[in-house]
Amino acid sequence: MTRKSGMCSLALAAALWAQIASAQTAGTGGSSGTSSGSGTVSSGGNIRIELKRIGDVEYPVNARPNLTIPIGKAGCNAGKINVTISGLLGGGSFPYIEAWLATGNGNCNQGDRGTRVTSTTNCTQLNIADPNQVQVANRSFYDVDIELGPTCENEGLRPIYILQVASQNSTAAATSYGVMAQLKVDKTAPGAPTGVSGGSGQTVIPLTWAANTVDATDYFVLADKTVGADFDAGALGPDGGVNTQCPSSLLRAGIEFDPSSVPSGLFSKNLTGVGTHEFDFNGALFPGKTVVPAAVVARDLAGNTSKISEVVCLTVTPTTGFWKRYQDDGGDVQPGCACSAPGARSARTGALAGLPLALVLGWAFVRSRTRRRAR
Repeated sequence: MTRKSGMCSLALAAALWAQIASAQTAGTGGSSGTSSGSGTVSSGGNIRIELKRIGDVEYPVNARPNLTIPIGKAGCNAGKINVTISGLLGGGSFPYIEAWLATGNGNCNQGDRGTRVTSTTNCTQLNIADPNQVQVANRSFYDVDIELGPTCENEGLRPIYILQVASQNSTAAATSYGVMAQLKVDKTAPGAPTGVSGGSGQTVIPLTWAANTVDATDYFVLADKTVGADFDAGALGPDGGVNTQCPSSLLRAGIEFDPSSVPSGLFSKNLTGVGTHEFDFNGALFPGKTVVPAAVVARDLAGNTSKISEVVCLTVTPTTGFWKRYQDDGGDVQPGCACSAPGARSARTGALAGLPLALVLGWAFVRSRTRRRAR
């Protein structure tokens, strides 16, 4: 299946965002120096804002198509973001930092912002997690943890303003400010992948699905390594999302999947922009297994994951040897090592009776090649 090339960069960014664990910690005293400016996401004012983390997960610079910053369900549950602010005014005239969520139609850098004037609900102040981080001192840039608070109460664009002010709780307009106008809350999960199909084979078995799920940028392929060994039909109820041909207590259609907490008996692999994955049954992943339950989960750019798709079976087809195939075609193998005799007898009207073994082998080879082409 062909995907639009523009989806590739989005899918790669989403996969990186969800997998890279943060290695940075915001210090209570902040930082000083010169910000690199890479990944600046502010779109107004003179303060530059760079989003570093949502919760404890790094937010990569290249994950902002059209300057949109998506925050998904997991990010909202984490409850905070970490930003680096730069371009601050020195000299001590504006020693405090504030964070405001735009909840109306006005600009939160003005003097009528939010809770300070009871006649408007234009802006709502957000907590800066560490009280020490509200003081600027002489820093040129600063790492700040901001609690999302009511930010995730509604989906859609949720601009956050960073203000540098002369005094706390001032009603004066902020002349030094920045705004993340493109912050977007998206807690709606993509639909589960459709068209899921499990293949069969001797060693390499494909799992395929429709890779055009709306809003999906990457996928997780799942397979039950226990192959139903711990399946409890009574606990799950009759056919509750279970494929009775390959039942599994770990994989059920329609249940939630958390990529950060995968059960030990479940194989999980993250794939970007594809609609197929081949499982190698020749290794140690599924030793001695002949039927394995498998499914697919989609994920969007905000990190929301779909429910588990339809569960299908990956089926191992045993290898068919020459003499078994010869017998299936009507050949009569006499007891006592007829395969080494000069002629192997056939039950077919003497068609192969008395022929030298080399001719019989040649017949089998041609027959095998013909069958393979037919497939």
